[in-house]
Amino acid sequence: MGSAPVFALADDLSGAAEVAAVLMSSARPARIALTGPPYAFTAPVVVADLDCRYRDEAGELVRQALRHAGERRVFVKIDSLLRGDLAATAAATLHTATSHDVAVRDAAVLDASASLAPAGGPARAAHLTAPALVVLAPALPAAGRVTVGGVPYIRGLSLRETRAWQVEPRPAPACITEALGGVPSALVPLAAVRAGRDSLARTLSRTAGRIAVCDAETDADLGAIVGAALAADHRTRFIGAGGLASALGRFLDANPPCGGTLDLHPPSSPRAGTMGPQVPAGSRARGAGNRPLLVVVGTAEPAAAEQARLLLSYGAHPVALDAATDLDATPARRAHLAQRLREALRMPVAVVVLTVSGQAPPTAAATLAGIVGAALTGHTPAPDLVLTGGETARRVLDALQVRELTPVGQIHHGAVHCHTLQGRSVVTRPGSFGDRDSLLRIAAHLAPERLT
Repeated sequence: MGSAPVFALADDLSGAAEVAAVLMSSARPARIALTGPPYAFTAPVVVADLDCRYRDEAGELVRQALRHAGERRVFVKIDSLLRGDLAATAAATLHTATSHDVAVRDAAVLDASASLAPAGGPARAAHLTAPALVVLAPALPAAGRVTVGGVPYIRGLSLRETRAWQVEPRPAPACITEALGGVPSALVPLAAVRAGRDSLARTLSRTAGRIAVCDAETDADLGAIVGAALAADHRTRFIGAGGLASALGRFLDANPPCGGTLDLHPPSSPRAGTMGPQVPAGSRARGAGNRPLLVVVGTAEPAAAEQARLLLSYGAHPVALDAATDLDATPARRAHLAQRLREALRMPVAVVVLTVSGQAPPTAAATLAGIVGAALTGHTPAPDLVLTGGETARRVLDALQVRELTPVGQIHHGAVHCHTLQGRSVVTRPGSFGDRDSLLRIAAHLAPERLT
């Protein structure tokens, strides 16, 4: 069961990088596609960033991408806080899992081997042409985010009781079923998850044609869900956050291809635990010793501002923008800001932290990316980048015309180190992730010689 390659989708770039890092291993290189479909399946793990968290057409983008999945295992990454259009994403995944194309494909396989089928073959055919299971488990235990009774909790408080959705245009859902809207679903409670693999597999089998919404409090729960789901149906499509992706990665590690490793060049870093490959300090791209480092804090999370202040206390140079005056400015003002950033990157310190204060307008990420893109165009050597917040990360890479990333591993949970085709290092991280020293740890990995 473990030999199939993986096709994963994500609704933002930091999520795509997080999933790639936990699904890859020394035997399973990964690549992150920022364009498509179609996709170049040149690695055992391909993760497509659909960049669709807040787009009206999210469901259609998921549906179009999944038409290219072929026989690969499918993982659809969602936000562990249920932000974005979960209903449209789940409906598209369920639709493609129950589509006529799947039934025709499986029926064709059975017809081709009919002469070898034992008695009872027709019953087996009926099983294989049934809808593939679709399992949803958004828990992320490493961040204190669990699901009990179909209700998402964050460190003991229900999602609706927290401020996690304070900048969203609508209230947080009270439960996952509410977030799914009218998409058919069935709750798989914690007792069923912990009833043993065979019992859980039978429970999941009865949810075919619906979304199986699984409770989970621990990584062991998520591992049990993956193992039982694939025992029940090898075609199972998973919808979840980084915790479920890690569980799938562990399952693949325990069930390697029968013929050994795949014939693609593996990354040099070993896999470690549930975080995927770890990267050693100073592991920048080859020839990157003289590159400046630009840290772009493009998130409204208060914790990110504190992380930036700690990094600045170690000698990094600040470039602070005001949301009201700088991100809604004239072209001349934006050109001035780009020049200011360009000059900062030429300083001997060469670790620059770009922050935004105040309430950012909806176009903030695009404006910020335009300033960064203008500042870095023609800059030699090309700076390495640390990008917090999935939307900001994607807009910046779009501005720099980066179309593909090769993940190396994680510096810490959620902080994923990648290389571009041109050799630049890029670290992405969700805005809500990381302890107070997160940015300091990332900078110390990439440019330890430049911190005081």
